[in-house]
Amino acid sequence: MKSLVTFFILFQLNYIWSQNHYLIEYDRILNSEKYYKLSYNHGTFEPSEIKKPIIKKGDVIKFRLVNVNPLVFQVNIRDPFEHGLISPGAKTLSGFGGILENLNGVNYELGSQLSALDYSKPDAPVFSRGETPSEELQLRNEALLKLNEFNQVLKESLEMAKQYTTTSNLLSSTSLTKDEIISALDSIGQRTNYKVYQENRTYLDKEILNIQQNPSLINSDYQLIERSYEFLKNELDASVQSPLHFNDLREQLAASEFTKEYATVLGYNSSPWANEKFDFSSDLSSVEYSLEFVDIDAQISSEDEGYQDGLLQSHTIELAVQTPGGFSWSTGFVNLMVSKGFNNYELREISFGDSVQITQNGAVVKSRLALATNLNYNFSSAKNIIPQLNMGMAIGFVGDENPLNILLGGGLKFRQFPFLGLSAGLAFCQNQVLNNGYHLYDNLENSNTLLFDQVVQRVYSPGYYFGINITL
Repeated sequence: MKSLVTFFILFQLNYIWSQNHYLIEYDRILNSEKYYKLSYNHGTFEPSEIKKPIIKKGDVIKFRLVNVNPLVFQVNIRDPFEHGLISPGAKTLSGFGGILENLNGVNYELGSQLSALDYSKPDAPVFSRGETPSEELQLRNEALLKLNEFNQVLKESLEMAKQYTTTSNLLSSTSLTKDEIISALDSIGQRTNYKVYQENRTYLDKEILNIQQNPSLINSDYQLIERSYEFLKNELDASVQSPLHFNDLREQLAASEFTKEYATVLGYNSSPWANEKFDFSSDLSSVEYSLEFVDIDAQISSEDEGYQDGLLQSHTIELAVQTPGGFSWSTGFVNLMVSKGFNNYELREISFGDSVQITQNGAVVKSRLALATNLNYNFSSAKNIIPQLNMGMAIGFVGDENPLNILLGGGLKFRQFPFLGLSAGLAFCQNQVLNNGYHLYDNLENSNTLLFDQVVQRVYSPGYYFGINITL
């Protein structure tokens, strides 16, 4: 008995010490999962790829989500053992929050402004043949020439920005990896001269003041051109469509993380300051972690159960769970069986009570129904059937007696019906045998009231049992 208890203790300690670390990598673009087991080696965890693991309570699960564009997505993870949502990682790149949302309007307006510049060219200077122009007319002609030059530089700048239309598409791409986006940006950068655009912007900022202050020009001369300049300055250059932001944007994109990570301990609160246990019943066959990729501009509280808008993509990872091993009590009915049957002897009076005869109280029966109570050890299992070891006692019902029986065996429990189980095994059943020198149907003198104890002995006969039980 002592050895059996020692075995159970060692088995339980082995289960506690066998905590595993797993890494689950989900590629959002490929919509694929990879699984790794992390092995501790000299202060670091080394991954080795495995098939989909079967996890148990206490295992550390780390999620790695790759190819998640931070300019497009915010990520929420629904952990079945946490309340609300978990949002790993920053939402967007530093300095560029809210810029992408206005790109469609900027692109449309850019085309409109280019068309407007073609239709709103300044009036050409007027020169009369053989006539010396007045000083006033000469000054106006010079002002119109500069206004035409301003128009050409402004148009050149807008056309350079037009080449960056694909930049915005790249930044908001959901089908390209980070390296592919950067490679495409570098290809665009090789075709465009940023210094020319910067020189044009310096010229335009300075020259617009001269145009506005020139007395030779009236407002209608430059009104449309001024509007295109204000668009360039206040809207275009405030967006990633502007070549001014290209180098900074490329550097920030290179430094950004397209990978989000989240770790949890199965069945426990992941907060470092708490070890609160969650309900982890033995009927739990799997857990689901929902990965939700939401529009970066969606305003979602971590307490929300669902989304009105903004859910762009989702993926569910389901992991099979081992039931935790441990002890439990159960009670139920068992059918006890002995190969030679159960005896129920009695001393029947004969000859007016002067003598008694050894007889059977009814026929010898091979089985007997009894009420059993068991201490069970439930093995950890990832399947629908949970194996058990049973050790207990059963009380039979035989007339006024309640014979005690010892049970030692095994059983099965079911995930879908966690309170119901089956058991079977060896039984040591209380039985009756005749002492040496006595035989069935012997006649004895009825000499004292303790005669039955002299004739009949209570013993434990080996047998077997099977039954059904309910876990308490």
